[in-house]
Amino acid sequence: MRPRYAWAAPVVHRSGRWTVTGTGRRRLLDDLVRIANARRIDLRTGEAGEPEDLWLSGDRIARSPGSESDPVLDAGGRFMLPGLWDAHVHMTQWALASRRLDVSTVASVPELLGVLAGHLAARDAPPDEPVVAVGVRAATWSPAPTGSELDALAPTTPVVILGHDLHGAWVNRAAEVRWGLDAEDGRVLEETAFRLQSLLSQVDDAELDRWVRDTARRATQRGLVGIVDLERDDNASVWRRRVSRGFRELRVRASVWPERLDETIAAGVRDGDPLDEHGLVRQGPLKVITDGSISAATAWCRSPYGPTPGHGVSWLGADDLADLLSRASRAGLECAVHAIGDAAIAQAVAAFADSGARGSVEHAELATSEHAEELGRLGLVASVQPQHLDDDRATCELFWPGRTVLPLATMRDAGVRLALGSDAPVVPLNPWAAIRGAVLRGSTTAWQPEESLSVLDALRASTSGVWRLVPGALADLILVDENPCEVEVDRLDRFEASATLVGGRLVHTRL
Repeated sequence: MRPRYAWAAPVVHRSGRWTVTGTGRRRLLDDLVRIANARRIDLRTGEAGEPEDLWLSGDRIARSPGSESDPVLDAGGRFMLPGLWDAHVHMTQWALASRRLDVSTVASVPELLGVLAGHLAARDAPPDEPVVAVGVRAATWSPAPTGSELDALAPTTPVVILGHDLHGAWVNRAAEVRWGLDAEDGRVLEETAFRLQSLLSQVDDAELDRWVRDTARRATQRGLVGIVDLERDDNASVWRRRVSRGFRELRVRASVWPERLDETIAAGVRDGDPLDEHGLVRQGPLKVITDGSISAATAWCRSPYGPTPGHGVSWLGADDLADLLSRASRAGLECAVHAIGDAAIAQAVAAFADSGARGSVEHAELATSEHAEELGRLGLVASVQPQHLDDDRATCELFWPGRTVLPLATMRDAGVRLALGSDAPVVPLNPWAAIRGAVLRGSTTAWQPEESLSVLDALRASTSGVWRLVPGALADLILVDENPCEVEVDRLDRFEASATLVGGRLVHTRL
């Protein structure tokens, strides 16, 4: 469905200041001053106003109109709303995943081995160059892949199959030797799996930065203006380097992990402080992992579960977690605590309460209504990834039939601020897919629909707290062809932005 207002000539320009090609596409417009004929959507109501002009001043929405002769982007009656954020991304891993063998659609061990055999036969590479496959969803496979099967397939070539949730992997003997791994019939989990991912991430910086920038450009086409990067790395240094090499596509909140907390505290950097001269990259939260994942059967739970029943994996004790959060809080940092199982969530909430820290519980899939009340009372954010419902549904129905999983509506009603994300590369970096997932709770049939959000709720959980484009606000905004509050929800994951602006700079347009 096209907007009711006809498309206008896409751009008027002042000679010599920026370029328009014969197709109407252009380079970044650093001097864009006015957006004409845009219908602002108010995320308090979901309603759009009549077409109007919006002036920009630097990186913000101007407080007063400028001149009609100012350089202009004509929206042609399209809809304008705050730019979208992804609250949980592993940016390096997502960029690397796009260069690796995608096995996310295989459904059995024989199919997986067939895909690997075909790839090994077709590739033109030295025998000792590793094969890294990503995205396998083997949580409910019986039997699961084994190291001996991978050894028979590739006796000398290191083979690594990364689970889609990154909390586990399968490797052959050549990979074990190559990276000094201790695998149990080819299976590695949790800390060993994360260490393996770090070893696999050792790519030339310049090449990796190009891949990240390409990935970011694709994300801006979806209307993304910012990410919280929870990569396990020296994120402050990495992102300073990327900006120095021309990265301007997105805003980034760069996390710090416990092993680098001391140096961050010593540097006197507080949450939200700029880490680059442009202010695009800012200090983000302390990231702490407290348990595993549902698909790997390592989420830390109160009751035993799993193929060989256990309680999952607890990464650290209650005192250690509270101490980390206290140190970060005293230094002016927020905290992002990974907690999926109910025992892990309870521990995280208690640590926030004891330490007085601010921040988020990441994932919160097995949160109870009591947890929701505590999250709301403490003013904590639930940073959630609705598309995980597709991946974890079969496992949850097997181990916890009838149990509520990812109680979005319950948390909303308890006053918890929700922040949507992807956990890319667990699922692709597409904020509209997260919005759709929060509303429909499933790519095929809705699962526990009583916990669905409205489209408006989901949008408000995707804009980093910005509900209206008002004078003085950062000019992080997007134009879309249709009002997302008025379309069929099933189409939302296919939404793209007509234009995306970050700090008043046009980083993407198809006008």
